[in-house]
Amino acid sequence: PESFYILPLLPNQMDLEKLQKAVMQQALEKGFGTKPGEIIVAEKIALIHSEISEAYDAFFEQGRNHFYEEVGDILQRVLHLGGVFGISFAVRVIIIPKAIDSQIAALHKITSEAYEFYRHQEDRKFASSLEELVCFLVALVGYYEFNLDSAVLEKIEHNKNRQWNKVREKVSTKS
Repeated sequence: PESFYILPLLPNQMDLEKLQKAVMQQALEKGFGTKPGEIIVAEKIALIHSEISEAYDAFFEQGRNHFYEEVGDILQRVLHLGGVFGISFAVRVIIIPKAIDSQIAALHKITSEAYEFYRHQEDRKFASSLEELVCFLVALVGYYEFNLDSAVLEKIEHNKNRQWNKVREKVSTKS
């Protein structure tokens, strides 16, 4: 068996622009930030990593439907981060590994690279890494055959009545 999967052209391509608009509207309503000065990029990257780990756990411990929800959460966070920086996404053909361990490792690697590009102010490479994440997630849709649009939109609906603790502790240094 082949160890890689190539995303086929999907007849009913998801509308990433529509999803991103919905994600950004939620960000505005919930105060998650819609401009670069309103977010902490390292925190957003950490949240993406967290969702990737949750997807891995869900795959083995909670079943495919929960895995699909977690993949939707990853996409939602990537669309938000991209939206904050004015990045729009287009799906392109991408090759992904077939093994879940390798898929998760690749998602973590791409996410880490995105942050490194951000830290080094390599804006084009940062945007390209976020786009690669989106393409990878869309390829997972083809591989596992599930509806990612629904997963994102259901999460947005679920979040409408959800409250977040916006209090952050400030770290102080004393000499």
